[in-house]
Amino acid sequence: MVLALLDNVKRVFRPMLHLWRTSWNVRWLVAVIVAAIVTPPDPFSMIIVWIPLLVLGEIVALVLRHSRSAAEHEKARSAGADRTQ
Repeated sequence: MVLALLDNVKRVFRPMLHLWRTSWNVRWLVAVIVAAIVTPPDPFSMIIVWIPLLVLGEIVALVLRHSRSAAEHEKARSAGADRTQ
C-alpha cells in the first residue's frame, strides 16, 4: 500500500521535478517568493534568506540531474547487455 502511494506521488510530482531540474528561472523565483514570505519587510533580511535558499535549490537541481543521468546510463547499459545475451 505504501509503495502504491509513493508511486502515485511520484507520478504527480514528476512534471514539477522536471521543471525544477531544467529551469533556473523557476528556482530563482521560488526562492525569492519564499524569502519574501518568511522574512519581515526588510530587503536585507530577504537577501540573507534568499541566498541560502538559492544555493540549496541549485544543489537539489544538480542532484536531480545527476540521478536522472545515472539512471539513464544504467538503463542503456542493461539494454546493451540484454542484446548481447
